[in-house]
Amino acid sequence: MRKLIVAAVLILITGVWAACAFAGEPDILNELDAYLETDKIPIDSSPDIAGQMVDHFSADLELRGSYFFDLPPEFPKTYVKVDDDHFVGKMRANWSSWVGKDWWSFHAAGWFEAGTREGAYEGVTHFMTDRDNQKRYAELNESFLDLSDGAAEFTIGKKIFNNGISTLYSPANRYTSADLNDPVNPVQTGSWQLACDYSHKDAVYTGAILPFYQEKKIPAAGSRWIISGLPSGYSISSAYNLAPGSFEEMLELLYYYMDNLLENGRFASLIKSGKTVAVREDLPGDRPEDWGWFGRVKKSVGLWDSFVSAYRGPAFYPVVKLEDSATVATLIKDTPNVYQLAGGFSTTWKNTEFHGEALYSYSIHNHDDSYINYVGGFCHTSEKLASSLSLDKIDFLLEYAGEVITADQAATDYILSSRCARIGRNDLIASILVTATDDLSLHYLSDFTLSDDARFQRIGASLRIMPGLVFALDFEFFNGPLDTYFGRWCNNDRIVTSIKWSL
Repeated sequence: MRKLIVAAVLILITGVWAACAFAGEPDILNELDAYLETDKIPIDSSPDIAGQMVDHFSADLELRGSYFFDLPPEFPKTYVKVDDDHFVGKMRANWSSWVGKDWWSFHAAGWFEAGTREGAYEGVTHFMTDRDNQKRYAELNESFLDLSDGAAEFTIGKKIFNNGISTLYSPANRYTSADLNDPVNPVQTGSWQLACDYSHKDAVYTGAILPFYQEKKIPAAGSRWIISGLPSGYSISSAYNLAPGSFEEMLELLYYYMDNLLENGRFASLIKSGKTVAVREDLPGDRPEDWGWFGRVKKSVGLWDSFVSAYRGPAFYPVVKLEDSATVATLIKDTPNVYQLAGGFSTTWKNTEFHGEALYSYSIHNHDDSYINYVGGFCHTSEKLASSLSLDKIDFLLEYAGEVITADQAATDYILSSRCARIGRNDLIASILVTATDDLSLHYLSDFTLSDDARFQRIGASLRIMPGLVFALDFEFFNGPLDTYFGRWCNNDRIVTSIKWSL
């Protein structure tokens, strides 16, 4: 315990010292960014492109350090470098800019990044698709051209694709990809697209084609985010007769499916027969039938904002297929095609905002479950209570997310659906943001999965030391049975400090 207290004090001292030169704050699942933003002073754009690039340029530098209280379970180090360090640090420089005239504009954004985790970083941006889990030292996350013609606006290129209206959890916002190397701090990545938005009165009509599927980046093999869910001393090489080149692929499967795969009856019987186990990944191709096809209508009716969207293309979550031959059992991580229909609303009454959202996912050929995922909640701002406590403002956010399965996975040779990988199936999600002063904020975030008594909690504070310079401190805790989404990370409780300097 003394070592933990000393480590916490050292991290705090290091953070405050570094605040003299740098700045940062953790990504609170994207819902707390607003309170860290600083006012921007508008600058008259120069007529030439080079001048506009400078005028519209913005950037920030973030230093982030995490101290994990416990070591992950023991894991054989024969095949991979095991992430068994207490401290993990990284540096990230984000940038963005744009140029344009009356009817066109070109936008670009990205980052430079490096960290202490061995093997987690490699190379620079890959064009169109990136099939590796490694983070890139230099990433061009957005690069797109906007063309406008009256009420119509066309987008061509790589851009973050957002859908949905909910605050903390959005079932409909799944037509993009993400870097999940730190699963509770996801980084949304851009998608290549050809899109058109057409505005008419109080409605916006959107049509889009997403021709290149980008798989999510999950933690690298050997990361504590993967091995923490395995039993102590568990050896994949002794549990299975793995084919050459399948070790890391097997770890990736276990990240999504863990006990569901280990306990699958059909797969277990093949293992007992002594067959060789091979693992591979089948990602959607570049044919039109594997593209994403998207349409949406957003409309305001009085005080109600609403949307309806439709989609046909690759699903957000993978499934597992098993191919059995005389000597080899091949596990395939497959991304099936789906039809999806989503809709949502939001409205405000006094100091309270109410919202709801639902998505129906129909699995083509029954390769996955068909299901309805929904969420409902509210955000309330209490200035009266804050004033009585000598605070500026208190924001309460509460959501419930649930799921109804309308048809089980039933395709031949498909042994695991995405059920165990899907989030928001029976969750109570809450957030409290306390603005003490213009410079000091306190925050709390929790996700309780009610079905299996697992939970994730984050509590922390953010201090603006000077304009553009922010220091943040968070404590993160994971609890629950080892076979649950958050419980498998019970060894990953940590302190996170960050410094962010915004230009």
